[in-house]
Amino acid sequence: MNWNDYHEEMDRASFDPAFRRRVIHALLAAQQGGKEEKTMKKTMKKGLRRTLIAAAVLAFAAVSAIAITASLRDSARQDMGIQTEQTIAEWTEYEDGTVSAQSKTGSKVECISTMCSGDTCEVYLLVNGVDAQTAADIENEQLWCEWDFGYVDTGHQNATIGVQQVAYDADAQQSLVRVSAASVYFETAKELKMELVLRRDGEIARAYGGLTIPITQSQALQCAVDLPIESAGLSGMLTGVRVYAGYVEVVGSCASLADAGIDETDFGAVDAFVGGWHTAISEALSGAELAYADGTRTGIAELPSPFAGEWIFSNGELVPVEQGQLQMRHVCTQALDLTQITAIGIGGIEYPLG
Repeated sequence: MNWNDYHEEMDRASFDPAFRRRVIHALLAAQQGGKEEKTMKKTMKKGLRRTLIAAAVLAFAAVSAIAITASLRDSARQDMGIQTEQTIAEWTEYEDGTVSAQSKTGSKVECISTMCSGDTCEVYLLVNGVDAQTAADIENEQLWCEWDFGYVDTGHQNATIGVQQVAYDADAQQSLVRVSAASVYFETAKELKMELVLRRDGEIARAYGGLTIPITQSQALQCAVDLPIESAGLSGMLTGVRVYAGYVEVVGSCASLADAGIDETDFGAVDAFVGGWHTAISEALSGAELAYADGTRTGIAELPSPFAGEWIFSNGELVPVEQGQLQMRHVCTQALDLTQITAIGIGGIEYPLG
């Protein structure tokens, strides 16, 4: 089967929700890949079928500057849910090509804004010299044409990366590309080095290198909770909540594989064990809400999310669950304003956040 036939077969595939969850968990748990830092690709626009292929390339470095259309800068703000009159501390904008790179063919890319939050980093890139047909091809689900990442330096730490075109300006021939990255590296790092590529049918059509993106400070609200949970007769406890601008995270403890008498090489049993705790946490948090200073409340499941409101294991790591540690999060595609959030409600109990 050749490359195009493979993509056509994958595009026609459909998966039931349980299998979809298991595949997502398996992908997030992957500890091997083509890169030394074990970076794993997660392409948001193309969906689950396109998370199954990951590739790395080496691009060419150069530095320059490009003009920014006001419409695309506004598009970045709107995509992240940022209000120009009331921004948030985690949101940073860059002017005059201070963070930019150039492709081998002379086209330029510039970082115009970032939203750094905990172990995540959202990067908005403005790509110059993109003709209308290319932009349309990227949006066409039937074509294998997409923005992708080449090299991403996360200090040899695991990472998940998503790349998506969110807007296009036909007059200026500029694309706005959002790169969503998650890695423990971002909790302490000062910068992210990466390359952007345009890929057609698995081949690199254009590559940009030399982007060094600043990682800014982030904040978090937190509180202690005492919420018992159970899975297959095993006991667990959610003990804490952390709210970042980019996600809501819960932590706790549970019975381990050893406690449950499960052999770690029995993959079916391990899958059921992990899936059971995923379901238990999801059910316990099904009605969780964030309370705001103005008296309004929002269900966490209603917040825009790339995972359709589903809680996922943090940082793509399943080993802590197998060892009796729980850490799950609800990822948000739009930023939360931490200055306006006062509490979280879980199971009819309201926990003040501070």
